[in-house]
Amino acid sequence: MVQYASGSIKFSGLGSDTDFQAMIDKLYSIESRYANQLLRWKADWQTRLDAFKQVRSEMLNLQSALKGINSVNKFMVKTATSSDEKVVTAVAGADTMNGTYSLDVKQLASQYSWSKNTSLYEKNDVICDGDSGGVFQYRYKGQERTLYIPKGTTIEGLKNIINNDSQNPGVKAQLITSQDGIVFQLQSKETGSANSLVIQKTDGMSPFGTMTLTNQTYIEEGNSMTLAEGFASTTDVINSSSDSRTFVFSVDGKKKSISVPPGKTIQWLADEINAWGDANIASTNNEQIASLEQGTDGKYYFKIEKKDSVYGAGTYNDELQDVLTSSYGSDNDVLFTTGPDRTYAVNVIPPEGSAYTINVTLSAGSTLNDLRDAFQQEISTNNYNTTIKIGTDPNNSSKVKLTFGPVADGAMQGILDTSWANDSALITVPAGGMQYKLRLTNSDTGALESDILKLSLTEGTYTIRSFCDAINSGLGNKGTAKLVPDDATPGNWKLAIETKSSSHRVTVEDGTLEDMKYAPPEEESGSWLIMAGQNAKLRVNGWPKEPDYLESASNNIAAGAIIDGMSLTLRSTGPAVISVANDTQKVAENVQIFVEAVNSFRTVLQSLTAYDEEKTTLDPDYAESQYEMQKGSVLTGNYGIQLLSSRLKTAIASSAVGFTHQMKDALTGYVSGDIFSSLSQIGIITNAEKGNADYGLLEINTVSGYKGMKSLQDALAENPEAVARLFASYNEGVSNNQELFQHSSHVAGIAKAGTYDVEYTVATDGNGDPYIDSAFINGQPAKIDSAGRQISLVAPENDPARSIVLDIYDMTPGVTHKGSVSIKEGKVNELLAMMDGSEGMLGEKGTLKNLENNYKTIIENIEKKIKQEDDRLVKWRRTMDNKFARLDAVLAKYNTINENLKTQIAQLGVSSKK
Repeated sequence: MVQYASGSIKFSGLGSDTDFQAMIDKLYSIESRYANQLLRWKADWQTRLDAFKQVRSEMLNLQSALKGINSVNKFMVKTATSSDEKVVTAVAGADTMNGTYSLDVKQLASQYSWSKNTSLYEKNDVICDGDSGGVFQYRYKGQERTLYIPKGTTIEGLKNIINNDSQNPGVKAQLITSQDGIVFQLQSKETGSANSLVIQKTDGMSPFGTMTLTNQTYIEEGNSMTLAEGFASTTDVINSSSDSRTFVFSVDGKKKSISVPPGKTIQWLADEINAWGDANIASTNNEQIASLEQGTDGKYYFKIEKKDSVYGAGTYNDELQDVLTSSYGSDNDVLFTTGPDRTYAVNVIPPEGSAYTINVTLSAGSTLNDLRDAFQQEISTNNYNTTIKIGTDPNNSSKVKLTFGPVADGAMQGILDTSWANDSALITVPAGGMQYKLRLTNSDTGALESDILKLSLTEGTYTIRSFCDAINSGLGNKGTAKLVPDDATPGNWKLAIETKSSSHRVTVEDGTLEDMKYAPPEEESGSWLIMAGQNAKLRVNGWPKEPDYLESASNNIAAGAIIDGMSLTLRSTGPAVISVANDTQKVAENVQIFVEAVNSFRTVLQSLTAYDEEKTTLDPDYAESQYEMQKGSVLTGNYGIQLLSSRLKTAIASSAVGFTHQMKDALTGYVSGDIFSSLSQIGIITNAEKGNADYGLLEINTVSGYKGMKSLQDALAENPEAVARLFASYNEGVSNNQELFQHSSHVAGIAKAGTYDVEYTVATDGNGDPYIDSAFINGQPAKIDSAGRQISLVAPENDPARSIVLDIYDMTPGVTHKGSVSIKEGKVNELLAMMDGSEGMLGEKGTLKNLENNYKTIIENIEKKIKQEDDRLVKWRRTMDNKFARLDAVLAKYNTINENLKTQIAQLGVSSKK
């Protein structure tokens, strides 16, 4: 029997003896032709699905290769060579300028350490011999840690208790073996003078001896530091030596050194600090940085602090400022327990109009909740457009804080008072537009024009969600706008604006005041050898001058911390010269990685979609699959693959997103745009020669002037940084008209890559001062901050340029200034963006996944039909077997009759002869 793709059969060898089984087999073969066709269809679709998996696999290879070169720092390789690697080594990034950097390393960063001078001879020697156990207490970076040590604990056990402590703030205990025995050492894990370590208690551990600390301990709490040792009076002399001593502190990084002459008192030091603070630290509340607070023991404790500034309704008196900068366990915490009544006052400053003051007075025993209720009563009674509430402390979720909201104008207050059905509810702005205003005043600096947020909307409708986003765009770090459930109307929403506090930082950095005994412990203290941590000190190109140095808490200095783009590893003291140069060979290799990755993917696509005119096709009667009957390959003509291939080719051939062709203004001579904006400009083209083995693949031109093009080597010689940015720029904002304006910022993910038109006009006020009169970004009205000379796009929500902020330079009035701003995305990241994300080519909702899912569905449906056909054929075979069995029985019966008749006839013949 011969079976063909068409399903036809031939019978052979049928004789007079009927072979019913052979006949059924041949009939079954005919009956199975649809099942066989389904099997071939399944195989055809499975082949397509396998081809898509091959495409996906190769695209993942492409993605992996591109991610290795997806930033300018990865692509633009620079070499940093040290003249003495024993002193310093360096790694240069793309932002590091070429040239030489002369370094002089004066001092390496080191850790704090406490070493027990008395050696312990065995690891199993008992260190805790107190009857009720012992206490080991230390303070690291201002954080105190107390460990309770069981009686009988060995020196090895103490080490393990410290190191295995789940709340260990960053110290390490170790046992050092010397020629005399084992030494216990406690060391900070981090280097730097600020990472101080003090052992405070070793109770119940007589082998450690009695602690006598010569260094002064400060108790650090948030934004304040209090000297742990008190003074008998405010007139205690703090410098009883014959020489001047130095006390050094800083507020928010602003350092101050105060020279203390002999005989000066602790009150004198506080007054000197406060005089400096009045002149150098912004405040409207006349805050005293230094103070002497009398404790319950009658002693005076020296405290240096800077209270947090608070953004909100206005400025606050000291009593209210203290509340607003404090955290509480609950809203029922008592504010003060004894003494006379206290008045809490806020000077409310509206966006426009006169300021007004709200006063509330409370007696001893009043709670935080009482204060909130009192202010709420005043606010509601007088219709003040501000709020007060108790909410979670953003810096400590277990605490609560009291906060005042911003002050709104009437239009904004109407929005805040409205209960919205959902976050897509619409705000209708009437004809002529509307301006909404908020003021979030900094209590430290008082009323500033920059504290006013002006949200100007043109006529139309806006969602409350986009309105909320627009407010957030303008608030910056002053506060947060969000939609919250409306408790009064379940299911509805209200717009809420929460203010933020600006946290100050005060540190005591150095001092050698004799009576205060504050000095980094450098000498033996009792039976402990104490080594103070220190910062690394160095100069770069001779700066800063003597006696100052640049300082780093670590010997591993991050890129940009001292030199743009360059990271440093300090190894020893001494001079060294770092030489930085472009490694164009490495850049060329990165270009080659890009080209090879793209070509590898293209080769797979070409092989799966190729059309071979010379291919021999088979007749359907003989072909085992569809592909044996066509000249194309497995995915030839597939729409999804054609779309994918087209998108990739377009991305490769077009200019990089956000890049513009370089142009020179004939009038001003100003050059704008990018040196290179497409791959063809650096010698990368697609082979268009049909019949060539590399047809359709990228080629790197290595011959200068070939077909009028630059070679890659020409481009690298001209500007290697521009080559790197063409490939690897990501989310890079730049003004294309820097004489007019400069890109200030944008929010990644909101502003999309691209080039956007900018237009603004400048007018003059009655005093002749210029101000920005109108502004547009990407054709949309921009928010204007004339005082800050900025414009920004805050709406509409779906605009690709939304969140872009520009600094305006040219304020020439009477002229319409036009230009453009770009968010750049190089070719590498453009291709990655096409693949990444749920809807990218490799995503769960992307092109490949959709096609694969469709093919899987088709295969599953074919398998269902195959199952149905198999079931039908089983029944058909059973029926045929039964039918032919019955036929066989009938034929057998008649054969028996026939044989009997033959016998009878034969007998009749014999009888007749007789």
